[in-house]
Amino acid sequence: MFPDGFYATLRCRYADRRITWLRQDNAGQSAARNYGARAGHGMYLAFIDQDDCWYPGWLETALAALATGPASFVYCDVDRMDEAGQVTQQAFFGTSGRGTHPKQNLEDVIGQDCWVMPSAMFMRRARFLALGGFDESLAGCEDDDLFRRFFCADRCRFIPTPLVRWRQTATSASHLPRMDASRLRYWEILEATYSDGRAGSRRLLRHVIAPRFLRLFAGVYRQAAAARDLQRLTIARTGLLSVRPHLPGHLRLSLAVLLFMPMPLFTVWQDAAFNSHLYHRVMRVLGVR
Repeated sequence: MFPDGFYATLRCRYADRRITWLRQDNAGQSAARNYGARAGHGMYLAFIDQDDCWYPGWLETALAALATGPASFVYCDVDRMDEAGQVTQQAFFGTSGRGTHPKQNLEDVIGQDCWVMPSAMFMRRARFLALGGFDESLAGCEDDDLFRRFFCADRCRFIPTPLVRWRQTATSASHLPRMDASRLRYWEILEATYSDGRAGSRRLLRHVIAPRFLRLFAGVYRQAAAARDLQRLTIARTGLLSVRPHLPGHLRLSLAVLLFMPMPLFTVWQDAAFNSHLYHRVMRVLGVR
């Protein structure tokens, strides 16, 4: 919800004939971006989240990167900043080890979080629309899903220079139930995509995708149990049960130990569970620290 006069104030502040103002009922960030992309007329698209900032020169650099080769998608490194806008980590991708940049193969894209933020994306509008834009069923991981489709269909380029400031705060959406639900939905999309029976798809699902989401859901399971958050715990348990059939035998067995205790008991006795040798051994096997 926005205060009365919000849009009028913005339109007055940014009175520029080059800006087209659009409104629609709240259908999520993916739907909003798609609506803007369809309404546009330019050759290129760049997104900016409300709490991020572009550095001067980002658009010119991105445009030059697309103009010098056959790529249809380019993204850059980012500087991380706090709530006050102060940079807390320069060249976040290059210094934190988050994700693999540039992406060399499909396993770099679907075997881990991509770490390709919408604010650091620049792409050809025609290809964005042809590939279906952002999946509107996702309210998180929609950036991973879009990049996956671009990577599989076209050529993508990475600019190692940080040209965007990305804001990460203690209240970021990564620990909200809707993000957990979206991660579960993205797992279902990947499961359906790579369950076509081909040997290569089976290998990716069993040894790349399923282990990634096993670690993710097991981590959420632990966080939710510690916080006694039954909503997040239920989502994580659903994800673990869905992932389990695709795992190697030793991981299925370890996961069965984790899922054996009913959820209410797990939240009540989580202190004892987290300090048990069995729990730590199971988490090590599952790859969760």
